[in-house]
Amino acid sequence: MKIFISILLASCLLLSCATKKKKTELEQTYAEELSESKLVSNIEMLIVKEEYEAAKNEATAYQNKMPLSKYTQEVNYYLARAAEGLKDWNVALAGYREVIRNPITPDVIQNKALYRQSFVYEALNHDEKVVATLLDLKKRKGKTRDQIFLAEVPARLASIYARLGNHRMADSYYAEAEAGIKELQALNPSDEG
Repeated sequence: MKIFISILLASCLLLSCATKKKKTELEQTYAEELSESKLVSNIEMLIVKEEYEAAKNEATAYQNKMPLSKYTQEVNYYLARAAEGLKDWNVALAGYREVIRNPITPDVIQNKALYRQSFVYEALNHDEKVVATLLDLKKRKGKTRDQIFLAEVPARLASIYARLGNHRMADSYYAEAEAGIKELQALNPSDEG
């Protein structure tokens, strides 16, 4: 009987230690993910503030510290975004292409990269590539009903087509942009001004 009780106590002690270790590991993983998330949010905030050199440095440091994480493609996007802000067009294009072509990149980040890539092409005066990029983005919209897909993409297409001298397409996309703006106003009546 004493042996049975000793075995039972030893089992309970081992189980308790294993549970405590597992709980500690889970807490550490959560803390690391929270820390990563804060780092990515900081990089995004630097982009929003147009502090592109600082964003580039933070993103590079993040990549060196954590080359593979669930935020890798998002950080790659922000690194390309920082290069764009610094007018380093070739680095920005290469970064956006990598994000777009990588099959593990979430759709929302691929769409952002494609959209920003169109601005880089525009800065380089590659109007045909701007059109191709925006048309590719337009195909990806799916069920998304946001400002970029409803108004901005058609408005930019209208502008580029007008610059290229294709007024029929420019007028068509201008009408689509106007309809998109009306739809957005109907969805957000408080935004009308």
